[in-house]
Parts: sequence; C-alpha cells; structure tokens
Amino acid sequence: MNPSIDVRKRVGDLEPRVRAWTTEYIDAFVKHGEADLVRQLVWEIPALAVFAFLGCPDEDIPLAKELADHRVLVRWDPTKNPAPGDRA
Repeated sequence: MNPSIDVRKRVGDLEPRVRAWTTEYIDAFVKHGEADLVRQLVWEIPALAVFAFLGCPDEDIPLAKELADHRVLVRWDPTKNPAPGDRA
C-alpha cells in the first residue's frame, strides 16, 4: 500500500456518505413496508463504500456493481456443491 495514503482519513471521510446511504435505504424499506436486509442492505452499503473508497465516481458505481455481479456469478455457481477445500 502506498504509505502516502492516509487510510484512516479516507475511511473517516466516507462515514457521512455511508450514513446517508444507510438512511436512504432504511427510509426506502419503511416506505415499501419490507426489506430483504441481506440483498438490499448488507450487500449494497459495503459495495458502495468499497467503490467510493477506491475512487469510483458516484455516476459509475451502478456499472461497477453490475460488472462485479457478473464476476461473482462466473466464479460461484449455487447449483453446485463446492469441494470442502474450495469453500470460503
């Protein structure tokens, strides 16, 4: 890692955005009346934070998420049982 990058500062700088995203998602759950927390929150917020941390512009995050989803689907097929040594 580049020693000139202050990781603590960068993570701290993301906190207001992460709080705003979380509030936005929870407000949407309340409006909709239900939520799948894993699919709609536990995946979404960390993904947004990682893309933002890596410097992905907000307008490119949907594309980055789509590309990441395709990559995960290529590497993991839920219809097959992985060998014990292949499990995460």
